[in-house]
Amino acid sequence: MIVLAALAGSVLGSRRRPGGKAQQAVVLGALALGMPHGAADTELLRAAAAGSRGRHVVLVGAYAVLATASTVVVRRGGGRVERGVLLASAVHFGEGELACWGRAPTGHPRALACLRLLAAAVTTVGLPAAVGTANARPPEVGVSGALAHAGPRAAGERTGMSLLSEPATRRTVAPLAAVAAGATAALAVSGDREAAGDSALLTALALLAPPSAAFAAYFGGWHALRHTARVVDALVADGQLPQQRSLPGAVGELGRRSAWAAGVGLVAAGALAAADPDSASDNAFAAVLGLTVPHMTTVALGLSRRGR
Repeated sequence: MIVLAALAGSVLGSRRRPGGKAQQAVVLGALALGMPHGAADTELLRAAAAGSRGRHVVLVGAYAVLATASTVVVRRGGGRVERGVLLASAVHFGEGELACWGRAPTGHPRALACLRLLAAAVTTVGLPAAVGTANARPPEVGVSGALAHAGPRAAGERTGMSLLSEPATRRTVAPLAAVAAGATAALAVSGDREAAGDSALLTALALLAPPSAAFAAYFGGWHALRHTARVVDALVADGQLPQQRSLPGAVGELGRRSAWAAGVGLVAAGALAAADPDSASDNAFAAVLGLTVPHMTTVALGLSRRGR
């Protein structure tokens, strides 16, 4: 994943204008790939409705209203809202990593829990956001600026490693890179190899690939897949999804059931993007961040209470 993202970054780093368009395409593609994992929330809501069609309709309707309102707030809320969404994203992505890691080695459970939490938050959001912010320049900074800035004038995206040569960005990128590396090393020393390995990969991804490529690889090719596997496990355990012989078969069945919701989300995000082509990635990103609010709520109520 890291090699592919770095190779994509060499294309996105072109100084010519098509490079910016390619960045938009990468971000929009990642959002499209990630949409089905959020659409699976409809099946979690169906399970929460306990067989009542009316209750399911009400829950889906409330989800849609909250997503719409959140999108409007994110798009018009300015810097404070963006920072709030980043914090919420750190909680959500971090929770996803913690849920997918196995039971921590015995010995110092509280210390390991803190290290895991720190590593997850910094590697999934903190470090990528620092690199993305360092790449973005006014007036290009938009909703997607912190995590995956991909405006048409940002064709010269650089990696975190190249940014470390500049004094202004060394003050933001370097400390977070050091925290990520330190937490990863501490996890490895403690014997928590799974968490250490994942943290090392995510740190390398943030530093070796430009923000748009790194975001695409993480959101579309890492977080979405892991979250979908969690949903499958939960629905099979509750008898809401038939037992399949393989994980791909179960994911396919879940995708078939929630395809209508993914279609609605893609159409809505696409409409926002088409309304202002020059800010397509910002608008689509705002829609996805708006969906993140009800998505996080559903995950917290339907998945987070379960065992790892």
